This record gives sequence, structure tokens and C-alpha cells, in this order.
Amino acid sequence: MPYQGVSVSTDGQQHVPSAIGPMARSLSSLTTVTKTVIESKLWEFDAQLPRMPWRDDVYQEIAGRRLVIGIVPDDGVVRVHPPIERVFNETVAKLQDDGHEIVQWDTSLNAHCIEIMVSQWRKSIYANAI
Repeated sequence: MPYQGVSVSTDGQQHVPSAIGPMARSLSSLTTVTKTVIESKLWEFDAQLPRMPWRDDVYQEIAGRRLVIGIVPDDGVVRVHPPIERVFNETVAKLQDDGHEIVQWDTSLNAHCIEIMVSQWRKSIYANAI
């Protein structure tokens, strides 16, 4: 998807680019939108996009494969509300029942990463105040 003209989600976090793309209620809608965008050859207008035409043969080959999905049910820092946790767990169970592989994401360094980000943010605030 083209990223030209998209702003970062939070000032000062240019190193964390925003995630962009279509939202839809079905895989067929996502496929239609993605195929349409790719077939419009936006790489001719945005140099950051790879020249990669839509390949229906590749799509058909991959469409039937099982997915490998990484999950973070609890990162040890931010807790989800019980109703969200319930829906999350139900979704994971349905994905597993459909034959997809679920991988628990290792979050052991999350708290340390957040400490680093906060300390850098504080330094930037102090530097800007001088």
C-alpha cells in the first residue's frame, strides 16, 4: 500500500511508522481492494513502493495455506478488559480449530523497551525546553 503523504501516528515517533491498509468484513473485499490498488501501478507515483504487479497464480497458491499467527494475550504491562480477553481467546480457539498455527509472542523485553522509550521521550522534552 502506498505510504506517501501518511503522517506518523504520534509526534516524535517517526521511527514507528503508522500501519496503513484497507479494513473490510471479508477476505474477498480485502482481496478486491488490494488487487485494485496494486493494478493501479502506484509505484509509478511513489518511489518507495516496489514494482510488483498482481499475480493471481501466486495468490491462488497461497490462499489455501494455513496461517501462522503471533499473539500477545498479555504483555505484562497493559492489561485488557475481561470481555476483550474473552473474545480474543474465542478467536484464537476458532483459528486453532481451523488448523492455523498460533505462536505466543515473547514479551519478556517489553517493559525494558518501554523504559527506554520513556527515558528518550523525557530527554527530548528537556532538550526542547532549553
